[in-house]
Amino acid sequence: MKKKSVYLFLALLLPILIFFFLKFFGRSEFDIPIQYESGVPDSLRCTTYNGQGQYFLPDSLFGEKKLQLANLFVGDEIKEVTRLKEDVGDKNWQVIFLRDMPHAETIKDCVLFLKKPWTAVLVDNQKRIRGYYALAHRDDLDRLKIELTILMKKY
Repeated sequence: MKKKSVYLFLALLLPILIFFFLKFFGRSEFDIPIQYESGVPDSLRCTTYNGQGQYFLPDSLFGEKKLQLANLFVGDEIKEVTRLKEDVGDKNWQVIFLRDMPHAETIKDCVLFLKKPWTAVLVDNQKRIRGYYALAHRDDLDRLKIELTILMKKY
């Protein structure tokens, strides 16, 4: 009977020890890919960009904040973005609404390469595209929240 008690105790203790080890010594972050590191594919190119190598957005397109979220502002997405700003905080990132910009269609198609179903683009402090999101989909919104949190720790 004593042997069974020892085995049961060890069987319960082992997962708890593993949990605490991973909690204090493990890191559960991942790298967010940088889009277009080796250039923009021919299928996406417009006449405004035809270079090779890492694609960077023009400096004049975005503001001073470290991270930018360019959004098309489609329907109820403004509520989702507002909720996202409350959850993540808005100290180091800002939302730019393409709808309010002059030449919005050209920027959407030829600078950000924003195609359906995506309605938002995350841009880092070096003006590199980090991800595309369809804010109407809960999975994309959750992914954006996680990626924003990770990028804000880095920058």
